[in-house]
Amino acid sequence: MEFNGEAITKSTELGFLACRWPSLKPQAEAIFAAAGVARPNSPAHIVGGAMVRLNCDNDPEKAITFLKNEGISGESGALACRAFLGLSLYLANHRQESEQLLKTMIENDNGSDPEAIALAKSILSRGK
Repeated sequence: MEFNGEAITKSTELGFLACRWPSLKPQAEAIFAAAGVARPNSPAHIVGGAMVRLNCDNDPEKAITFLKNEGISGESGALACRAFLGLSLYLANHRQESEQLLKTMIENDNGSDPEAIALAKSILSRGK
């Protein structure tokens, strides 16, 4: 089945807005679940799922568990997802693990996702 790319992009954007309010958590989760079906190779649904847990639940440990259950680690997953794992670890006060993951991302940067690298650098700069 083919999905309309613009509709998926707009829906995902709405999911990112919705995950800022706990009252819209079910809608945000539904949007990101649909995005995962429509674009399984895109990291947006995984980043969105992490953001739901960070924002709606205010629980970085839930975000860490979610990301790891999605196969994200310091060595695997899209760079954006790894950056959000680093952020979640940082927010959960797992600073050493966060720092190690983010530094490894930056050291191995091949230019494929400058936004993820910028996020990693920003998180590391807060730890100083």
